[in-house]
Amino acid sequence: MPSVRVDAAEVTTLGLRLLDLADELAAQGNPQIDAWAFGPGQSASAFEEVVAQWQLHRLRLCGALAGLGEGAVSAGGLYVDVEETNGRLMIGGDR
Repeated sequence: MPSVRVDAAEVTTLGLRLLDLADELAAQGNPQIDAWAFGPGQSASAFEEVVAQWQLHRLRLCGALAGLGEGAVSAGGLYVDVEETNGRLMIGGDR
């Protein structure tokens, strides 16, 4: 039978890194400021349309990363709790 080993600290660290990544991605600059470089015409408006779509998907990704990060941090803490409880039960400690 295969076994699975879970390192609660690593799961928690993964969650924290995902949360950091979500924060960094959310803090990216506003590319609309750069639209002026295209000057008047269709290029600037096409750039703004692409940037708007990019921002929408970037914010959705930030939300997903934050959700995964929060879940991993929570799971890491729960693994620790379960391991401590199992340890107490195995040696006949508090129930």
